[in-house]
Amino acid sequence: MHDRHYLIGDSGTQADFVFTCLAQGFLAAGLAVLRFDGRGVKGHLRDKTLDNPEYLFNRELAYRRLFIDAAVRQTVTPQSQYDDLYTLCQYAVGLPHIDRHNLILLGHSEGAINISRMVAHYPVAAKALMLVSPTFCSMKQLMEWQLIHRTVAWLKAIPHTGDRLTLEDLKNGFGHSPLAFLQPISSLLPYKGYWDGVDFDGMTARLQASFEQQRDITLRHNDREPWPADAPFTQSSYAWWKQWYQNETPEIEHLARCQSRVLCYFGMMDTQVNAAAEAARFERVKHRFPHVDITLLPDVGHTLGIHGLLGPITTSCAALLVRTAHDIVTAR
Repeated sequence: MHDRHYLIGDSGTQADFVFTCLAQGFLAAGLAVLRFDGRGVKGHLRDKTLDNPEYLFNRELAYRRLFIDAAVRQTVTPQSQYDDLYTLCQYAVGLPHIDRHNLILLGHSEGAINISRMVAHYPVAAKALMLVSPTFCSMKQLMEWQLIHRTVAWLKAIPHTGDRLTLEDLKNGFGHSPLAFLQPISSLLPYKGYWDGVDFDGMTARLQASFEQQRDITLRHNDREPWPADAPFTQSSYAWWKQWYQNETPEIEHLARCQSRVLCYFGMMDTQVNAAAEAARFERVKHRFPHVDITLLPDVGHTLGIHGLLGPITTSCAALLVRTAHDIVTAR
């Protein structure tokens, strides 16, 4: 199962299928497009089959049973992700009427990680990589940010006076915080009337303990076991899941020897990637990556839309990606 078939936006329109829409934009600009999401995925959560009355109360379970091949998903590993991409690249450049010297690879989120790893392991002659919401830090650091530090950092960022974040501060600022995309305000109410340093430290300690507990449980499993459980809930092998707890290699290092131009796009309201921290990290190492450029986009999230995580992508961001790709392939 892959996010762009399962975690689709809430607009109720076709625009929720972000990469279908982007593909149409690229086609209209004169580019050939080959899209790939994930092995073992045969449909999306809005397939009309799922509208049948018998699935009224178990739509998501029916989706997993009907459209997810658990046996195939169990073969997903960190390496299989970029191996699959290389297979698709080889297929693409072998198609008739395709200019194999005018190839762009576009990846989003984990797809950006997989593309970076692919070009580090295989000889792929791409004219450019376009990476949307990538991560430059390690996968372990990203997981620690999401599961330990994110909530406290964003609570502290809500405007307040002095050392206390009051209930009134929270009510006034919550709607402007990325936290609003992650959890209801009811889960963050300060029951003594305010949050202070002791509360923030206590929350961090609890989240740290939870992270370590989940890490220890995860690492006890065999790499080949289905994660998180047997069919129909299988998303990958445990080998894929373990990397989020133990891989400490900064992902940007996979781009160190890349011969292609690399364009990275970060939404500053991203709930999954700490865009500001990634930009700061890049500033410290950019002398080693002269072929990499980053663009920081205000007021958009992980999928470059107004939602912190999901699509649709904004019209302006979609136009930026299409225009950039067109300019790259037409440049001589």
